Amino acid sequence: MIPSPARSAILSNMTTDRDGPTGTLLNDGTVLIAGGLHIVQPPPSYASVALYSAEIYHPSVLVPAPVLLSLSGDGRGQGAILHAGTHQLVSANNPAVVGEALEIYCTGLSEGSVIPPQVVIGGRMAEVLWFGKAPGFANLNQVNVRVPGSVASGPAVLVRMTYLSRHTNQVTIGVR
Repeated sequence: MIPSPARSAILSNMTTDRDGPTGTLLNDGTVLIAGGLHIVQPPPSYASVALYSAEIYHPSVLVPAPVLLSLSGDGRGQGAILHAGTHQLVSANNPAVVGEALEIYCTGLSEGSVIPPQVVIGGRMAEVLWFGKAPGFANLNQVNVRVPGSVASGPAVLVRMTYLSRHTNQVTIGVR
């Protein structure tokens, strides 16, 4: 649901007046507004009609979803993920192991946030050890995680992150 303060601001810019719609934040920063009620007669003799439509709200400031960095620069393939504290890339030739701490580099985390991202490695939730601004780099974020147990090994294990209900791209690492 859209919080009450946001609802009135959003509704004033929508093509259809809606009371109680659902809102879904999309990865590009726009909001899908769906359903709700259209008030056809105001109180005290209140009457409304259910809406079975949706529209996209474009906020004045778009905040895109976080992005995991990759070696190719296009957000695909080998991730920009290091063995913690070593500056060595986690790759098929230098794989991570269960229980090891890794440094994941990304963009798009909120500055000063206390809500940690969720990181999944090979379909398993990883323990987040630390997250925040990457030390010494403007506009770069770092998430330190522990490789979860029972992760399948392989040269291209998928890594993805969810932050504030928004999914990142997927990158790969080697795991043995």
